[in-house]
Amino acid sequence: MNEVPDLASVGSIVSMKVDLVRSVRDQYATFGNVEDLDLMTAIIDKHYPDFSNAWHNAINGRMLHPCSMFVMPRDDFRRMMSMVTDLLKMWVQIVGDVEKRIDDNPDKYHIGERTFDYAYRIGGQLGERIISAWMDWQMPTAKQVAVRTLFDK
Repeated sequence: MNEVPDLASVGSIVSMKVDLVRSVRDQYATFGNVEDLDLMTAIIDKHYPDFSNAWHNAINGRMLHPCSMFVMPRDDFRRMMSMVTDLLKMWVQIVGDVEKRIDDNPDKYHIGERTFDYAYRIGGQLGERIISAWMDWQMPTAKQVAVRTLFDK
């Protein structure tokens, strides 16, 4: 980013959405165990019903704010991260030992198809999708900025 906008005028800055060409849920299933995402959906539906509609719109849609990159007011950040950590803790309480879950079901996590231990980043993978849905829900007018990643050519 060569020019940083004045936060007072834009409010928040988030990573520009990318089109995954398929639903966020389908994209997740390609790289991870979709049961993890479905369990997170059930947790959100039960414990965060006010967020549920935004979550369903996000995972059934094709757009995702990648990389969990943003600039936002501290209070917004704390609200968002409080929800994200709460949801991830609930998910872990249900699934138990995450490494054992992966090790016992390597086919569901596509072990062997990745060049690094991608499967063991479940918390980050779920968190990225929660944050993306939260941004759409709580910051629909935030300035979107393109983010270049290692995967861009």
